[in-house]
Amino acid sequence: MVNIISAADANPPAFSLNMTNATFAGTDVLHSIYWQDDVALSGYIFSFDNGTGTFANDSFIEFSGTGWSNVTKSINFTAGATIGWRVFANDTSNNVGASEIYLYNATIAKQFNITIYNSSSLQDNNVTISVLSADESLTVASGSGNVTTFLNLGQNYTLSIAKSLPENNLTAKIVNLNVTGDLNITSQIINSYIGLQPDSFSVATTVFAFNDSGLSYEYATVYIPNGGKNINRILHCTDWNFTSGNCTDSANWTVNATSDYAMQQNSTHFWFNTSEFDGYGGGSVYLEVALVAPDPLVLTNVIQNQTFTVNATVYCRGGDCGNVSGTLRYNHTSANPDTPMNTTQGDQPFYINETPAYSTKNCATTPLLQDQFCNITWVVNATDPTLSSWKIGVNFSSNDTSISSNYTDNATVSVVPCIADVTLSWHSVTFPEPTIPSPIPYGAIGNADYQYNITVNQGSCNTDLYIKGADFENQTFGYSFGIGNLTWSNTSNSYDTSYNMTASYEPLMLNVPEITNVTTWYWLNVPPVFAANYNSTVYIGWVKNGEPSP
Repeated sequence: MVNIISAADANPPAFSLNMTNATFAGTDVLHSIYWQDDVALSGYIFSFDNGTGTFANDSFIEFSGTGWSNVTKSINFTAGATIGWRVFANDTSNNVGASEIYLYNATIAKQFNITIYNSSSLQDNNVTISVLSADESLTVASGSGNVTTFLNLGQNYTLSIAKSLPENNLTAKIVNLNVTGDLNITSQIINSYIGLQPDSFSVATTVFAFNDSGLSYEYATVYIPNGGKNINRILHCTDWNFTSGNCTDSANWTVNATSDYAMQQNSTHFWFNTSEFDGYGGGSVYLEVALVAPDPLVLTNVIQNQTFTVNATVYCRGGDCGNVSGTLRYNHTSANPDTPMNTTQGDQPFYINETPAYSTKNCATTPLLQDQFCNITWVVNATDPTLSSWKIGVNFSSNDTSISSNYTDNATVSVVPCIADVTLSWHSVTFPEPTIPSPIPYGAIGNADYQYNITVNQGSCNTDLYIKGADFENQTFGYSFGIGNLTWSNTSNSYDTSYNMTASYEPLMLNVPEITNVTTWYWLNVPPVFAANYNSTVYIGWVKNGEPSP
């Protein structure tokens, strides 16, 4: 035999989460309670006092699938009337659970309407609107682009507006919005604002506009995407035109420091509190910089102990930039420039070769206004004895601490050993014909015109110049005479200053600096020889100063 013992169900249903969706006098109000039972629910009876002081019970209603008892009643038209309600719930064992008696006063309902517009003044259905209880625990109404509902006169609510933008979400919360009458609110979100701008400034972010005329609220918090910019101004249009999506006049913009609103920001947003609208956006005054020379895209070789030019440009963008300066730096202790360029002559690996020498220079245009630019140049000597490569660049900054400094791209400068770099301006020396034996020397045809020039080129080391020649010969008949009959001068077109040419290199001029031109002159003493055409070769040789002769 099998004994089946049944335990009695003695626990009545339990209730929680009592709520009403409104309390408006003369409107339909939903009354809800959530019920639970340890076995199963059966049904419930709703008991209601519509401001008369007497409760009346409705008929028994079965639970359908869930534990919610939901009953809608049209409440008293009299504002202030006390409405009472409670619910009795049965379980399948016929245990009855009774809720508490809940009371509320019938309130005056006021119509609430809000519409969000885009830049084309069309309803923006991509915006989520939520009307919340003041503590944000309950959503009273919500929608996309528009919400129309009823709210309690004299009650506070939180209004939330959110839109997803390409750079991030924009959110605005109007806190403790008090219902003082029917409310018809207009708001607008302009993602790429191109309308009237404040003087000497540019709106750099999305603009959020909100018509708060006639509204009573504690404050609003606005979270606007910063687009990765450093927002250092709050821009407030005090007369916004919602039809055109524009500030009515550039003079109606105010430009405030971020500290005026206790603004905060991170990598994605900036946010602040305000108690007044029409339109708000963020401004970013910034320095647009470029390294002009040396070119950051190519390796620049600089000859040791020679100078090179650093040139950089800065533009003032977004607003006025104050006093702007640039500091030339190189990578003394790290991979990127971190140290101001040396200003003492002879310092290594570089020094500024100017008098006076400054690593930091101010823009000549001061202060730098919106869209103005300045260009700064330094002359630098490359003294590095290790012949290494270095990074150099310019850091621009403003005396306005809210404007971030900005660093140019870096150029790579490699210090290389110098070479002797020389150019000759002629290929031959010709003497007049006929030549006859004579103690009077014949001057070369180009002497008078200073044709025989030797140039030590820019960027060359200091150079030692040498000269020699070969005997004159006529290859047809085998005639010749010595090179000593040719003389040269490096000082003047005067034979008295000349030297006899030799077959071995002799100094022509020593320690010749770069960008130097050396002019030479030539004469020929003709000995008694057979008449013929005679040719010789003159050699000009050069080496770096101090090295052995060619």
